[in-house]
Amino acid sequence: MRFSLDWLRAYMELPETADQVAELLAQAGLPVDAVERWGADHTLDVDILANRPDCMCHLGLARELAARTGRPLRIPETNPTYGPEKAEDLATIEIVHGDLCSRYTALILTGVSVGPSPSWLQDRLASIGLRPINNLVDATNFVLHEMGQPLHAFDLDRLDGARVVVRRARAGEHMQTLDGENRSLEENDLVIADASRALAIAGVMGGADSEIASTTTRVLLESAHFAPVAV
Repeated sequence: MRFSLDWLRAYMELPETADQVAELLAQAGLPVDAVERWGADHTLDVDILANRPDCMCHLGLARELAARTGRPLRIPETNPTYGPEKAEDLATIEIVHGDLCSRYTALILTGVSVGPSPSWLQDRLASIGLRPINNLVDATNFVLHEMGQPLHAFDLDRLDGARVVVRRARAGEHMQTLDGENRSLEENDLVIADASRALAIAGVMGGADSEIASTTTRVLLESAHFAPVAV
């Protein structure tokens, strides 16, 4: 898994060179397969084992390095601004199959303007091999690689009934995923649906019918936990 050295340095003091950081990680049981220069930055290809999902993000790997060096970890500060409307007045969430989804939360963003991300965010994503798309999609990818929590953004105005239903797919159901492919779903597939159709394959890929577009102004931002067997 690729990590940016400059990105890691955002969370702790790390004066060591890229090769020295690679040695620190190897001593912690996280071998580095390759170190490559990326502009003024370096990328580290770290072999994260299945029993260390806490290190599958920059903040998690920085925490490991902070513990290794005895230096303080800098947790990013957050100070979100909330509007007068409540999310439950704008959309509803229903978990039909709780055995496959233990928790589903959503935040509603209004007054959104879709456009290019700032250059620093594009650089962060490009340094680990991700293609910047737009400010909303890039923000979800940034959080995933910062904190390890997947997010997905839906265009709220494209959700039938302003509803999200977490359920198994129906027999014969199909949908077009973000890669342009038409998918035939099976009844064991867990999907995110609205009042009438499947919109995303949970934990796998979103769908074209609810994707963020240049005209999007209201967003339902998903953060959930899906059973690994479902994914």
